[in-house]
Parts: sequence; C-alpha cells; structure tokens
Amino acid sequence: MVQQVMNQFTQKICLGNKGIAIIEILIVIAIIVIASTVFMGIAVTSLKLSNSIKQASTADFLMRDAIEIVRAFRNETDWDVDGLGTLSTGISHYPQLGSTWSLLSGSETIGIFTREIIFEDVSRDSNDNIEASYNPLNKDDNTKRVIIRVSWGSKNLELITYLTNWRR
Repeated sequence: MVQQVMNQFTQKICLGNKGIAIIEILIVIAIIVIASTVFMGIAVTSLKLSNSIKQASTADFLMRDAIEIVRAFRNETDWDVDGLGTLSTGISHYPQLGSTWSLLSGSETIGIFTREIIFEDVSRDSNDNIEASYNPLNKDDNTKRVIIRVSWGSKNLELITYLTNWRR
C-alpha cells in the first residue's frame, strides 16, 4: 500500500500535479498521526490496567496472608470465654511476629496498602446457623467473625471468614 502511494506520488509530481501531491502527503501524515495517537492511547490504558491488576493482586495476597496469620494466632492462643485470648471485638488489629504471632490494636501500612483485621462476635439461631446480624442473647462463644480489610488509594478489598474454637 505504501508502495502504491509512493508510485502515485511520483507520477503526479512528474505530471505536474504538485498541488494534489501535497494534499495527498498531508492526508497520509494525518492518517499516520491519528493511528499513532490511537496506538499510544491503547498502550497507556494497557499500562494503567496492568498496574491496577498488580495492586489488586498484592492486596489479595495481603488479605490471604492475614487470614493465615490469624489462624496461626488462634492456634497459639488460649480461647477463653472472651474469644481469642484478650482481643477486643469491633476494633482494628494488625499482626506482628515475635517468637509467635501477636495482634496489636490499630492498622498496618505496607507500602501504599493499609491492612486491618477486625473480630466480631457471632450469634446462632435455633438451627445452629450463624445469624446475619449479631444477637447477644444467642452469642456463640466458640466462633468469631473475622474481617480482613486492605485499602489503597480509593480502593478497598474485604475478606470475611469465621474462626472456631477447634480445641473444645
């Protein structure tokens, strides 16, 4: 196609149609500029999408890591009447590794990500199913709802799981 354009261009110059040849050159340049702009837009969008996927993947890893940490913490902690050791429900925690895992009050910042672990009490209905909303009259002392939340920028991912007192 380029060869045809060049041949036509050469013929028109030789035939004295210089004005038409210049218009054709401008049209070809405009087409090239438009095509380049479209390809650059696709490349920029692709890079942004790739970065977004990388961030979501990292957030997913941080959530799943926190779940494993919470399970390890549960396995190393005595489950008493209040649940997982002396942890408070309804407030944020974050993990810290010493000789064993511990959970401290507050949230944790890892790079651009903020991670928090929240424990909630659970209640069960007459069929022994977990109730959607907590009812203190039906409290299950051997189960805790765990919410892992990872946020960055304006984005937020959340994972919910349940822990039970498996030693009872």
